[in-house]
Amino acid sequence: MESAIRERVEHWFAKRGNGEGEEANGAASSASDEEMMKAAGEEMVELILDGRQFKSVSHEASDLLQKLQVLGKFTCNQTGLHSVEGFPVMPSVKTLELTDNHISGGLEALVKSFPNLKRLQLGGNYFRTFEVLEPLKDLCNLEHLGLDMSPISNQSEYRQKVFEMFPRLVVLDSTDKDGKEVEAADSDEEDEEECKNAQDAKKIEKVCESQMLCLRLSAGSCPVRRTFVYMIPEWIHVALSLSDDDDEEADTTLKDFYEKDLEDDDEEDEDDFNPDGEEEEDEDFDE
Repeated sequence: MESAIRERVEHWFAKRGNGEGEEANGAASSASDEEMMKAAGEEMVELILDGRQFKSVSHEASDLLQKLQVLGKFTCNQTGLHSVEGFPVMPSVKTLELTDNHISGGLEALVKSFPNLKRLQLGGNYFRTFEVLEPLKDLCNLEHLGLDMSPISNQSEYRQKVFEMFPRLVVLDSTDKDGKEVEAADSDEEDEEECKNAQDAKKIEKVCESQMLCLRLSAGSCPVRRTFVYMIPEWIHVALSLSDDDDEEADTTLKDFYEKDLEDDDEEDEDDFNPDGEEEEDEDFDE
């Protein structure tokens, strides 16, 4: 599994930003494994390992998966997987596909590793009783569930029992409660939207971290108020830019206000700032 993950990351890195071609492949070959994993951890939103053969999740594979912090969709269909134990905690994953494997239970581990799943495909595995599915009740966001081609799907009143077990469930085996088929395209669009939101959230988080670092470094050499006013505009500008459409100009009202305030107060800040603050306070007290 470890080698399969590295190959997919390398393939993703080769296509990243440049599309397919010699130039993209050259970029991948010149980058180290560490550089590729770092980039994937911040930007890779989909990992497809379908058809690769592995029975379990190794410690090395778990360490690699844990680095993929914005991964939204993860599929391991037809891999021969026997157990869902060993996966790291991956809260960003909303779609998980493990169809046509040899899984028969132990779903507690799956719930622990993927607590925020909305879509879970487990069809073609060896689930024989409804009790085996009990741990999935802890997936509070689960809306789509696939169990077709498993022994349990042949039981009488199968659909009714599953919908009773999971009241929040919307789709079971590609059909809703009324038996109406739900097109896969709808789910794909939701996946893309969630992946984009995850990327945007990660970018904003990085901006916030960098701004707070600058604030801490600057606080020792200049007034905190001035530093804070200086740092706010860029954060607001970036956050608004990420939330708006590409063809719309971000609202910079607050940014312009703070920048104007900074220009007007430059001289005042320099005059007011006195590193020997204690002496000034003492003089005022004596008066």
